[in-house]
Amino acid sequence: MADDAAGVTPLRMWDLPRMTVLRGRSGIVIGNAPESRMRDYIATADSAVRRVTGVWGTDWDSRVVILTPSTTDEFAKLLLRTSDDGLDQVAAITQGVVDQGQRAQGDRVVINPKAFTALQPLGRRVVITHELTHVAARSSTTRPVPIWLSEGMADYVGYSGLGLPRTRVAAELLALVRQGKGPRALPTEADFDPAKTKIAPFYSSSWLAVSRLVDLYGQLRVVAFYRSIAGEMKVDRAVESDPDAITALAFPKSFGVSETAFVTGWRQYLATLARD
Repeated sequence: MADDAAGVTPLRMWDLPRMTVLRGRSGIVIGNAPESRMRDYIATADSAVRRVTGVWGTDWDSRVVILTPSTTDEFAKLLLRTSDDGLDQVAAITQGVVDQGQRAQGDRVVINPKAFTALQPLGRRVVITHELTHVAARSSTTRPVPIWLSEGMADYVGYSGLGLPRTRVAAELLALVRQGKGPRALPTEADFDPAKTKIAPFYSSSWLAVSRLVDLYGQLRVVAFYRSIAGEMKVDRAVESDPDAITALAFPKSFGVSETAFVTGWRQYLATLARD
């Protein structure tokens, strides 16, 4: 044998030095973080699965995989990034392959050790629940949705039941609204690139958009709205690969209003919150 390395290849979970696997009721944690921390992740994931299922439903593979590298450099390499620029803004990310028209399989949540451990226990609970909402939605639907809906739904489930004031959670966004720099449209993919922008206000924008929909129409209808965009609503072939076009069609079918009308009302709602 000449070497036990595979040459210049991406870092995989089994390449982590001193890799350990811990099992919980709802899945496994794989990594080289301290074992006590990995056990905390397992306990948090077990309770997060119950919260996600309570909102999303049971039609997803609730056996989860969490990767816990010990350094930010390992985190970046597991995400196939050549640099860790902007990753200090990201506490965790859901990673996996989604083929067109197929449900995701093999998703795993990758923890950023520095950003995640800087959070308080409540924040860690929100992050894990947020990421497992992505796992649930991706493993039980067949089309992508606009990123504001994906991230907004994940945050909605993450914060559900905590009783935190919206003005406190979205304080940074509402400060921008008071300065006249609030959002004029729902967030897009470019708004969530941590290497190019500060992403926290866009998460808050998305969360408050989904929360406002729930205020107006109820949780069940909003989950059904998400599911319709993500595969349940039949659409013409011309738009089947365009999440934004499908969403525009789904708004009046689901809520009786246009997306444009909702956005106008959502912006007014943000202005009201900013005055409180």
